[in-house]
Amino acid sequence: MTPPRPRPLPAAALALALALGLGACSGDDEPAETSSPSADAGSTPEESAPPAEEPAEEPAEEPGEGAPAGGVVFVDNVAAPAATVTVSDAGFEPAETSVAVGDIVAFTTGGGEGIFGVIVGDLDGYTVTTGLDESFRFDEPGTYEVREDISGNTATVTVE
Repeated sequence: MTPPRPRPLPAAALALALALGLGACSGDDEPAETSSPSADAGSTPEESAPPAEEPAEEPAEEPGEGAPAGGVVFVDNVAAPAATVTVSDAGFEPAETSVAVGDIVAFTTGGGEGIFGVIVGDLDGYTVTTGLDESFRFDEPGTYEVREDISGNTATVTVE
């Protein structure tokens, strides 16, 4: 039996295809710069480009507070809120609450059972359940709608 004859043409074609493919995948579509002198000998691309602007820093928030939204701020661990609103399957009690600017209102289940998604003003929903009260500080005057996400029950907080 004779040994198989080498087939140089397919092997060469495969090597060429791989070399071209790897060259195309280098990721550098820009031509390489040379160090030959030009009319702008003292200038480099970095020097001619405008400086990148640094992003503005966000103001620091007080510990335990969420981001403000429409004059309402979520606050954590409040010992003595100005008002407390109980949320249950029947709705909010009281359905209307009035507080002063800067006061904090706590939402609680009042020891009852259930899980409620409370949405205050423009803020996202917060979960109120047995043992997990949520509190909000009202920093701007106005009337704020409070809504329970599942049942659709509503209440209002008037800030004067």
